[in-house]
Amino acid sequence: MKKMKLVWLSMALVGAVASFAACGDKDGENGQPSVEIGGDIEPEGDEDVPEGGAFGAEVAEDYPISPEMQSQLDALDTNYKKVNWQIAYAPADNDGIIVSETSYINTKGSHHLVVAYTNLTDEGVSMSFEGYAQNVSGDVVKDLVETDVELGPKITIVRDLDFENDEPSGEIDWKNFSVVASEKEYVPYQIGAELLTENDGEYYIQGSVTVEEELDVPIDGDLGYGFVLDEDGNIIEGNKVITNRKMKFFTDSFGGKNADVVYYTNIYKAY
Repeated sequence: MKKMKLVWLSMALVGAVASFAACGDKDGENGQPSVEIGGDIEPEGDEDVPEGGAFGAEVAEDYPISPEMQSQLDALDTNYKKVNWQIAYAPADNDGIIVSETSYINTKGSHHLVVAYTNLTDEGVSMSFEGYAQNVSGDVVKDLVETDVELGPKITIVRDLDFENDEPSGEIDWKNFSVVASEKEYVPYQIGAELLTENDGEYYIQGSVTVEEELDVPIDGDLGYGFVLDEDGNIIEGNKVITNRKMKFFTDSFGGKNADVVYYTNIYKAY
């Protein structure tokens, strides 16, 4: 079986499901870049967050997206486009990683900030970052500190931060954001997400991942997050996978606003 490395991943619709596709491949014989992309971040200008300012205005201004990256983002045909992101920017000094943000109040009245990482390149990458998410008063409420986070080509992964009673401002103080070539082997796969109900009437999203080739090794990766969306792509509810790609919401109604679902995950060959 021909070894496939760092391929484009495709997204497909399953039943009442959300789906998108992006496919292609990349010959692994070309090797991986050996230099680190990005590093310590030193934004320009005043770092104070003005209370009541536009969502994420300062971080988006500090790290603007280049015209070339914006064109790539606009042309992206994946599940990234399902969500109505409030801001998008490029926190690392590179030509391939975009951070997007949006916020929502869930069915229990808790404020959430959703941060998405999108790889616009044809190569898998590994990210390490340190950032601090603030509320509208400029206080740090949640941190985003992770190392060796895998992200495949043309793939989006997310983090959902529960701010509880604090309203997120969209401002994240990024101290570091570095990106290096991934050592993982990516394979084509399909991803699906379906909104279903338990016997008690409470909703959940059932995600699915189907690898497009017979593998002699299992797959690995993050479990992912699922979101219920309204007709405009705004998030109504979200949750992380707990087990078996199932995301439970503990509610029997979205007020008739639910129109779509989306599931974000990243997989690769386990070694």
